[in-house]
Amino acid sequence: GYAACRALGVEPGNREMLTALVVMVAASVLATVPGILVRRSSQYAVVQAGLVGTVLQMMAAIGAGGLVYLKSKPGPSFLYWLAGLYWIGLIALVICLVSAIKAAPPGAPMPPKS
Repeated sequence: GYAACRALGVEPGNREMLTALVVMVAASVLATVPGILVRRSSQYAVVQAGLVGTVLQMMAAIGAGGLVYLKSKPGPSFLYWLAGLYWIGLIALVICLVSAIKAAPPGAPMPPKS
């Protein structure tokens, strides 16, 4: 993040970095809730919870980031930090979700169509 801000000619502020970090930690914690709720469920349920979790993370990051941006008027480096931390959080979330999907028992087979 620091190198990206420097390359773009933006001062990488500590305040902006910490603010973006708090926003993304909150969004990532919120994204894990659906996965926690479907523990010990079938793979179908875990896959759906994973989809909901990734969408929740994105929406929470956009909403909270936008709110912070409108209320506290941080520098432009806040958006760069937020984008970088979003992708790091998304990658970590997807890795955890894939392992949860692999560990979940397969669901019951679909009934044949009549």
